[in-house]
Amino acid sequence: MDMSNKNSITLASYLQSLRSRRAKLDTLIAAIEEEIAESAPFVDIVDTAVEPTINRARHARGPYSDMTIIDACIKFLKSMGTPQTTRAIQAAIWDGGIKSKSNSTSPYRTTYSILNQRHENKSDITKEGSLWGLKEWEEQK
Repeated sequence: MDMSNKNSITLASYLQSLRSRRAKLDTLIAAIEEEIAESAPFVDIVDTAVEPTINRARHARGPYSDMTIIDACIKFLKSMGTPQTTRAIQAAIWDGGIKSKSNSTSPYRTTYSILNQRHENKSDITKEGSLWGLKEWEEQK
């Protein structure tokens, strides 16, 4: 095995390990965020000192900025490779530049509604408990 091929395998393994850890952390963060959201379900608390930074970050160009919400959700799920919570999906796509034309003031509710509608109508999105996944993952098992 030549050295460049060995380095490529090592980097690929390391990248997969990082993705796995990121997925676990995203899942843990989302679970904690859901706990917080459930304790105050319809209250949005924004620190006014942080708000301008959040708004700039959410409206910056990103990997999802020119996509529909459902296409961004699917792209995010594919990139993670494991089922994710609504909160994890919503945070990733909004931070990645998605913009909603919805009248809802809650990106979480908008994301959940769109995922649920796609799950019910097209069946390429799966849902087990609080986790969303892709039908293609089931077909690969």
